[in-house]
Amino acid sequence: MDHVLRQCPFAKEVWAEVLPTALRPEDSRNVKNWLTESLKCPLSQVRFGFTCWFLWRARNGFIFSDIVETPSKLSQKILAWEVVVQQSKQADQTLSLGRSGSCRDVAVGWRPAPTGWITVNSDGSLLRPSGSTAAGGALRDWQGRLLGAYMMNLGKCTITRAEIWGALKGLELAWEAGHRQVELQLDSRTAMALLQDTGQHNHQHANLTLSFQALLRMDWVVRINHIYREANFLADCLAHMGHSLTLGFHSVPVSDPDVCHWTLFDSVGGFTVRSIYE
Repeated sequence: MDHVLRQCPFAKEVWAEVLPTALRPEDSRNVKNWLTESLKCPLSQVRFGFTCWFLWRARNGFIFSDIVETPSKLSQKILAWEVVVQQSKQADQTLSLGRSGSCRDVAVGWRPAPTGWITVNSDGSLLRPSGSTAAGGALRDWQGRLLGAYMMNLGKCTITRAEIWGALKGLELAWEAGHRQVELQLDSRTAMALLQDTGQHNHQHANLTLSFQALLRMDWVVRINHIYREANFLADCLAHMGHSLTLGFHSVPVSDPDVCHWTLFDSVGGFTVRSIYE
């Protein structure tokens, strides 16, 4: 990782163009400390995060797909994405006009479960106007290492049902793999409420929620947490990829380039900025 992000001549050229202060000859920090401390700098954290991600993506694209990037082209992409983030923040501020309460920006990113636990992230996807739905998810250990990933093409159903399918399949895979301390993270409050409600079974998703609740009663510990969508990019990516597959369940190789990109983005503390209204 250190070679790809700092030591490689290609990386050094990119850093020189987009953020020269990120690499200093006298810097003796190891790569982990360098990443952690650099991502805390509010003035450059977005550009720094995008640079790390695009450097890793470029290396994977070259190795797995023979895609050759130039430092100058990659630098342009990094700066363009930074503009997108800034424009998004400005749009949030515009939408906030007329809202009561205050607004603050927070850095939102994936967070692993405690030591000894695994994290299951799941998500659903609905394409309009076709109505195609899909789900996806990933299993990772407490160090961010990918243990498995999956996608499901569900045909046509509601987005809530797709979200529930994604969560159910993720827990099934975790149980079958022998994991007994699991944190399930999903970004749909509606799906989360249905999955946890043991008193209401007169809804259209009852067959799935009953299966989910039966799974929870097995001999293990499962925590269910709601997260922002900005902390769920890997599962979101997998869910979107599911639309292009045949109907049903599909296991995803951990070496898949897109999966590798988002896994690295999360494991190094990548984040996006979200405006929170209070």
